[in-house]
Amino acid sequence: MKNMIRNLMPAPVVLCASAAFAASTTTLNVPFSFTAQGKSYPAGQYTVSVDNNLKVATLTSRSDISKSIGSTLVPSNGNPSVPANVRLDFSTTVSGHELRRIRYGATSTVDLAKLTPRSSASATAPSGY
Repeated sequence: MKNMIRNLMPAPVVLCASAAFAASTTTLNVPFSFTAQGKSYPAGQYTVSVDNNLKVATLTSRSDISKSIGSTLVPSNGNPSVPANVRLDFSTTVSGHELRRIRYGATSTVDLAKLTPRSSASATAPSGY
C-alpha cells in the first residue's frame, strides 16, 4: 500500500510543472516595416509567444531574433468566452506604422507607443545639484 501511494505522489507534481510552462505561439506576417518603443522593425514574419501563466506576450522577428519586444498582458475589452486569437494593433503616423498593442483573446499589452525603451531611458539632474 505504501508503494502505491508513493508511486502516485509524483504524478501531480509533473502535471503542475508542465502546466507552469504552458505557452501559445503564433506566426504572423506583417507586410510593412514599423516602429515600437522607438526601435525599427522590418516587414516580414513574426512569432508571437504568449505565456499564459506569467501573462507576458513577446513579438519576435523570424529573420532577426534581436528584433523582439515584450510586455505584460492586462485585461482588455475582448470577450473572455471567445477562443483566444492573436492580433497586432498599429497606428499610422507621418513616418510610417507604429505598433500599439499585442492582443491575445481578452487581454492585451499596454499601449506600446507610450512606453520608452529601458536602454534609452535616463534621468538627468538639473545643473547646480
